[in-house]
Amino acid sequence: MADLINIQTITNSPTTIENLTTITILNGSALEQITLTITGQLENFVIDCGQTISLSSEIGLTLPDLTLIGDNMVANVVSTT
Repeated sequence: MADLINIQTITNSPTTIENLTTITILNGSALEQITLTITGQLENFVIDCGQTISLSSEIGLTLPDLTLIGDNMVANVVSTT
């Protein structure tokens, strides 16, 4: 079966995303950073204005829960489940 592709813009902070196999996040804000936290990890990722980050799980597995946090957040997200 083909993966379900989801394209969305997330503006609510914080937002937790679950059960994904891949994700690409583009920070669409011209002024604000987005903080990406990953369940089970000690360090966070900071996505600067205009920056993109992509994550993918191993075949047959899903990514840990991801939380996006930011002021005036504009996270353009493409993901698969």
